Amino acid sequence: MRAKLCVAAFIVGLSSVCTCPAKEYQFTNDAFTITIPDTWVQIPKDKLDEKLAEGNSISKAPPLRANYAFQRDEKAEWMSYPYVIVQIMKTGKIPESQFANMEKLSSAGADLAKERYGALCSRLEFGKSYYDPSNRIMWAKGTFEIDPSVSKPDLGTICAFGAMHLTEKGAIRVFSYCRKAELEELQKVLEEILRSVRVGVNNRYTPEP
Repeated sequence: MRAKLCVAAFIVGLSSVCTCPAKEYQFTNDAFTITIPDTWVQIPKDKLDEKLAEGNSISKAPPLRANYAFQRDEKAEWMSYPYVIVQIMKTGKIPESQFANMEKLSSAGADLAKERYGALCSRLEFGKSYYDPSNRIMWAKGTFEIDPSVSKPDLGTICAFGAMHLTEKGAIRVFSYCRKAELEELQKVLEEILRSVRVGVNNRYTPEP
């Protein structure tokens, strides 16, 4: 049940390829690697936790956690757009059968996101989610606006892309965020980051018999 709820909550698609100078980050404890543009920087874990705590304090949702994060601008405030966060889900193996009805799953996730994050965001809109069975990845995308009372100056519309990579223990969820004004410049880069995740052999998803 917990795994099902986590899947339903994941609604935040994707094509094209961008080849940029990049660095591969290896996270042995969580058995995966991710490739990030070499001009980006990893956000220190303590700073990441601080920034998430700020949002959690005014959200109705369960506390948002993230294991790793990266952003483009080293000199900017931490978690300045554009940035990417990675969540390690250890909820137990998620049956692929849960993705049989993506329309229903997407609708449930959208409703849950609006209920939980309405205090932080407005104009939440979600694109069509889909499941890639050959790579065992669920793709999703959406847009939202940060409430001006929460973040100043006005950031305009934020574009969110997500990829949930299934594993034997749950999933690795990767979310990327950028301002709509920068989408044309950044979309290919962000999509490539989401596609770059490689799950370690011992945690690689195996299909149900």
